[in-house]
Amino acid sequence: MKPLLITPALLSIILLIGSLAMAETIASPSKSPTQNVLEKQGTAGGKSDSSKEAADKRKRREFDRIKNLLDKEQYQQAVDEWEHSRTRDTPPLTWESLAWKLAEAYIQLSRYDDAIKVYQRFYVSVDSLSIMERADIGEELIFGELGARPNKKLIPMGKAQCTLCHRFEKDSHLWAGPNLYGIVRRARALVTEASYLNRSRATAQPEAFPGSGNATTAIEYLAESKVCPSCYITPGTWFHRDDWKESPQPSLQKPPISLTVDEMIAIDTWLFLQEGEQPPSLEAMRAAYDKFLKKEDRAGSFDAIKLAALYDARNDIDKAIRLIEDNYDGVVRQNLTPLSLSPELSPYPSMVDEDLSQWRNDPARFVHLKQNSTIAQRFPHLLRPDS
Repeated sequence: MKPLLITPALLSIILLIGSLAMAETIASPSKSPTQNVLEKQGTAGGKSDSSKEAADKRKRREFDRIKNLLDKEQYQQAVDEWEHSRTRDTPPLTWESLAWKLAEAYIQLSRYDDAIKVYQRFYVSVDSLSIMERADIGEELIFGELGARPNKKLIPMGKAQCTLCHRFEKDSHLWAGPNLYGIVRRARALVTEASYLNRSRATAQPEAFPGSGNATTAIEYLAESKVCPSCYITPGTWFHRDDWKESPQPSLQKPPISLTVDEMIAIDTWLFLQEGEQPPSLEAMRAAYDKFLKKEDRAGSFDAIKLAALYDARNDIDKAIRLIEDNYDGVVRQNLTPLSLSPELSPYPSMVDEDLSQWRNDPARFVHLKQNSTIAQRFPHLLRPDS
């Protein structure tokens, strides 16, 4: 039987379905395996499958109960149950939609610091994180939660949607895209090989942008492969054909995935640590993305915009403005760019389009910033309501 040929159009549909399904996924926190990997490569740490499954079900029921209370606007009872659950479980909350609902509940109770605390980790700013914290964020972006791994029953997926096409296990069966187990080691060798150095320039995008050149290090290859997957189409995979000029993998900085550079750096950090290697310096990782991704093409973080709204509710105007300044252009660009991975999907709008229009027309959002006409004029797509 011939393997399924995954075309760009088919992958586009899969990505959209994956994005919608992810919104309903409950990620139950568990122990981070990053330290275990460094201490003992290739061994499974933590609970047995049966005990973890039981703990996951308990956590799911607990989260569902809290979510139902929030939906009913029973804010005090919801946060009381949430805080009680924190006395038993210390891992961070990885379910963004629940964190946002909790933040809004804290706002309703005038507990502004707690609102910011429960939500702030969803805006990924790696400058303030340790290597281990950065790797944990990367793991969440790949698998949706800490401690998750593909098994016979489940292929967990996070915001980055990597597991739609890639596998991360040593003995994984062939999947749509390259197995990313050992990718750092392979990338380091690949950038010196003739197949990469003399790669075809007849693809849909032979360079990330004119003059960007080739990757020369492992971290540069990881950066290039995320932002310009058609620069080099990896041979030996289901989605590779000799006559293909465009990779079916989307550029991760573009809709519908829209990862920020900091989020991609977090993923790279996790990949290095999984192979027992020290990640490059943060400066080197940023330089790799600078080489292949222009500032005007970078994604903004809508999570940062939401966090800015919480700072605005606390009347911390300076912090709110800084977050908006750093992310506004990228978010608006995503907002105004149709989701056009294939002609079949071109009618679909950006996934943040509805969010922006709702926020700028909601009198409860950015109450303090909207009162300042000068600031509102600087960020019209967010702060100036439609007439």
